[in-house]
Amino acid sequence: MELIEVTNEKLARDFIRVNVELNAGDPNYIRPLDKDINEVFERKTNKTLRHGEIIRWILRDGDGMLAGRIAAFVNKKYRNRGDDFPVGGVGFFDCVNDQAAAALLFDRSREWLAARDMQAMDGPINCGERDRWWGLVVEGFSPPGYGMNYNPPYYEELFENYGFKNYFNQLCFALKVNDRVDQKFYDRHDAVARIPGIQARHLKKNDLTKFALEGDQQRHGPENV
Repeated sequence: MELIEVTNEKLARDFIRVNVELNAGDPNYIRPLDKDINEVFERKTNKTLRHGEIIRWILRDGDGMLAGRIAAFVNKKYRNRGDDFPVGGVGFFDCVNDQAAAALLFDRSREWLAARDMQAMDGPINCGERDRWWGLVVEGFSPPGYGMNYNPPYYEELFENYGFKNYFNQLCFALKVNDRVDQKFYDRHDAVARIPGIQARHLKKNDLTKFALEGDQQRHGPENV
């Protein structure tokens, strides 16, 4: 097997292809937007990289086929609750169901993090906000929401066999847009709609100043002229 650092656009496309190819037969899989993944690795779009650095690799098997990928990163401002030592992160992990292949990816990441004085490795997490690409799916393998990780069930074993331990459970919920919500929401809407002076309108970015001024006038009343 060969571990290759992503250093150009072609390898960046291969990095995305790993995720697509390894999940191609799963009916629940939804391909993330390429743009959303690429932006994580660009300093101009990922503010977190102002305080750290990031690297990524792809893994090819003996026949040259894509077999895995991983990213490692350091963020000087990242701390888990209760940590009193430097913690590095890994994310965007994908791998065939092979513990030796997973170990290659984890080992290389751990070495890279250790060279930057990190004393622990947390993952899978995102190099950025926690609202995207965070955590490992271990239950409820349904189509993922926007910006959420998705992985085959065997990933849990690959992580735990390597030595990762569960830090916390993250619960995610979804609501179908065509489903009717609880009646209490409709009742509350009707009650608020009957209050004079309250109305709901769509806010457009071009009208931010206008809406801000209207809101200020409603709080303080019109200025005397």
